[in-house]
Amino acid sequence: MSRSAKDWIESGTNTVFDENDPAVSALAKAADTLTGFDREEADEGLGKSMGILQYCHSASSGDVHQIGSDADGTYTLLTSQTTFADGTALADRTLMQYHDTGETDFSYWNRGVKFVETGAKFIQLDAGYSGYIGYDTDGNLDSSETDARTLIIRTPLVAYLYLNSTEDEVVWFADERHGIVMDGQTHLQQHMSTGFFINSGLEISGIANNQSTFTSVAGGTGGDEDIKMVFSTITSMPKMYLEGALSEWRISDNDNELGIFRDSKCCYNDISGTPALVEINNDFVVMMPLATNNKIHPIVMLVGQKLHLNRGAARDEMPAEYYKTKTDGLPSHEQHPLASMIIHNEANGQIEIGADGEIYSACAQGFPIGIFT
Repeated sequence: MSRSAKDWIESGTNTVFDENDPAVSALAKAADTLTGFDREEADEGLGKSMGILQYCHSASSGDVHQIGSDADGTYTLLTSQTTFADGTALADRTLMQYHDTGETDFSYWNRGVKFVETGAKFIQLDAGYSGYIGYDTDGNLDSSETDARTLIIRTPLVAYLYLNSTEDEVVWFADERHGIVMDGQTHLQQHMSTGFFINSGLEISGIANNQSTFTSVAGGTGGDEDIKMVFSTITSMPKMYLEGALSEWRISDNDNELGIFRDSKCCYNDISGTPALVEINNDFVVMMPLATNNKIHPIVMLVGQKLHLNRGAARDEMPAEYYKTKTDGLPSHEQHPLASMIIHNEANGQIEIGADGEIYSACAQGFPIGIFT
């Protein structure tokens, strides 16, 4: 016998439930695997069932990083706080999910079971933790799962965090509340192949030959599969690099410089030993702005990890350098390059025009496009 699941549903409640009926079997399988949050409800403005996320890295600081219940996951840095939204005292390295103001609960689906939570859910993370946080089958926040397939197909994900233990700081905080419309297998395929995508905007302006600064990066949109990321216009950009005996990622130096400086010298990220920022001398370094799903630092400048003898050599190796860095391991899987810029002059960290008039290469569309004067 063959009929559609839609026909079976619309035929009425008196229809015999036959598990051998293909329509019934398909519906049962779909319901059994339903995992995630109702993003469509949020997108259509019909409710706030996704709840809010709050992360406190240091209780003594009074800072709480909050991601909202709206479809855009609006980020807010709350300062001078003493408690989480539910009234619980702040605790170090603690993530909380709770219902939004005016609501009485939040909800999600876990392998076909709908969980409705009226209270707050907490998890405290170890120093230096990096990874995904999601719900286990008992309804508790869990950070122990590391298998990508299990996380993406079978886990109601909530957030991703990267903590730097040496500097005692939160580097990355991302919304991972994926929806129930996209099935797990599709999510896994997109995660492994595309990762993060750019949809619109994010044009870089104010760059010219022998200039050491940029003017702005325009606002735009992108996304992590079905989770939308909205970018505001920026006029400064922090730098991202590896540092220290533990080879941990840092994001600092939020300015409009194209290079990163230490002791007034433009540097590259030397990872040949203990990662550090080292002056470029007379060589060239590739600097690459990235759009990310990091709510704290949405757009960052990735500091190049290799020196090049001249501009031509740097231009030839730009794509390979980025993919090597990505393969070796960035702090998150969710980012996309906006551009590649070749920087030289240790004193000024300035961009140099190519022989063909190229100032830099734009990468937002997935392949390099030369930007010319």
